[in-house]
Amino acid sequence: VLPPDEQLEIVIAEDVRPLPPPGTLKPYCGAEVSIARPYKDTRLGDDKILGAPIPAWTDAGMASHMQGLCGLTDSVPAVLRPAFSSKHCAFNFLLIATLAMEATSCWLAFFELKDPGETFYNKFEAYILGVPDLDTALAVVDAVNTVYLFVFWVLVAVFRLDMIRALAFGRMPLSLALAAMCMMLVFFSEGKRLFPVAGTVSSLLHLQTLALGGLLPRKGREPSESQKSCCSFVLVVLGALTVVWTFMYVFDGMAFLREDDCRATRNRAMPVRLTGVRQWQCAKWGEPHHIERVPLDPTEILRAECMTPFHALDTPAPLGAADATVWSPSQEAHMVMCPPACQAVGLGLEVLGCAVYDARTPICAAAVQMGLIMSEDGGLVKVVGRRPPASYQRCHLNNIVSAAAGNSTRAVAPGQGLIDARASTLVSASDLDDIMRAAATAANASASNGSADDSNPVGDVAPGDVTLMGAFYFQLDRTVGHDTMTLHGFRQISTPAAKQPYRSYVADVSWRIGGAEVRREEVPIGPDALADIELNFCRTGDVDSAPNVCE
Repeated sequence: VLPPDEQLEIVIAEDVRPLPPPGTLKPYCGAEVSIARPYKDTRLGDDKILGAPIPAWTDAGMASHMQGLCGLTDSVPAVLRPAFSSKHCAFNFLLIATLAMEATSCWLAFFELKDPGETFYNKFEAYILGVPDLDTALAVVDAVNTVYLFVFWVLVAVFRLDMIRALAFGRMPLSLALAAMCMMLVFFSEGKRLFPVAGTVSSLLHLQTLALGGLLPRKGREPSESQKSCCSFVLVVLGALTVVWTFMYVFDGMAFLREDDCRATRNRAMPVRLTGVRQWQCAKWGEPHHIERVPLDPTEILRAECMTPFHALDTPAPLGAADATVWSPSQEAHMVMCPPACQAVGLGLEVLGCAVYDARTPICAAAVQMGLIMSEDGGLVKVVGRRPPASYQRCHLNNIVSAAAGNSTRAVAPGQGLIDARASTLVSASDLDDIMRAAATAANASASNGSADDSNPVGDVAPGDVTLMGAFYFQLDRTVGHDTMTLHGFRQISTPAAKQPYRSYVADVSWRIGGAEVRREEVPIGPDALADIELNFCRTGDVDSAPNVCE
């Protein structure tokens, strides 16, 4: 306790101490007026509370000490700087990398999956169509995942919030959903689609990274032993699953739904087989497809003369049980080499038809009329056989005038000469049916009488050998409609099974071969070797050497 006089002296000294200038504050109580600081050094500016200046109790000293933390100075004390952790840095890098890989792979998987109805040319799409709106579900989850990642980036990169681990764990349901859908696509594709496999592996790696993060310290605190054990177990299981999944893809082991007689394919069009057309066609839904006729052996070339008719390519066969032969015009494609200067010497001028020709017409004269070769030069042409039309047209092209006639036995000298040389009779298909019926009737009568009938079984219709009427044409713009096909669409008739899912679909198809009548039918999709038309993307054995490849 001080004497009273000293206490009085202090009070008097305090009473006469000068006040700081207006607009300034002393950094602490008892400080000299000379070191008073203006309000603005507190970074509060001219702000007021309820119309009055900042109260005098504002601790300018504290504001001064906070300058380093608020970016008001060039350096921050070392003790206040965050410590660098290589483990946390590696964790953050792996987390961001696996997030980016997963998002990218799943979007690419969606683009392989989308619109399966428009790309239904493989067994993969048959499975996808059996799971309604699978492509839409994958697109929705991908979109939500993309928005989440954008918000993730804003909070971490822009606002600099320490929320990487929390946001990553909050996204786990999206990662699990993407992994499940990509894994389903891997099953359906038998491992032949890269991006679903990549999406599944990326999701597994991301989940492993999250499990790894559970082993790291959080805010200076080590995880508990139970947490370490749980995260280690999850890490080992996911790591083993990732290795097995990768090896199965590399060594073609994704055989969960594989069928030996229908292996996975990557067709870009539907393989179609048509009776009368040797090569498989590759047609797309809703697009008219021109059927390109190809010779059985393109190296086999008929070296024709000026008068050689299409009947020179006829195929002989026994006429039932009779001692007779029927010559059938070819309905295949053939390569023919024509000599030069036929018209100059007056040979091969008799032409019956225009664009579509009677089989007795010289091939080379028809080729000149269609403008495929020059009369004086000759050359190689491809000619295709077909059934005869009801009538032939007449035209005058390239200095060759053709005749018009109905489907009759009207003589055309070059072809008729060949038929006469065979000692055969030219007949129509209906006449041949009459001949066959007559032969069958005669055979039955002989059997019922118990004696052999040595008479001619063809009766008076056509004694001896016969030659069927035929026609031919060249594949040009004028005859493009002779060989065409359209896949109009398909419909699902049942739920696809784990095996042979294509049996649940039928296709609406129209086609025309060699100028015959247009046929339109619903055709089952899948192997059917006995059908007139077969839509079949299944392959067996070496899929790369299969004939029905439309990749």
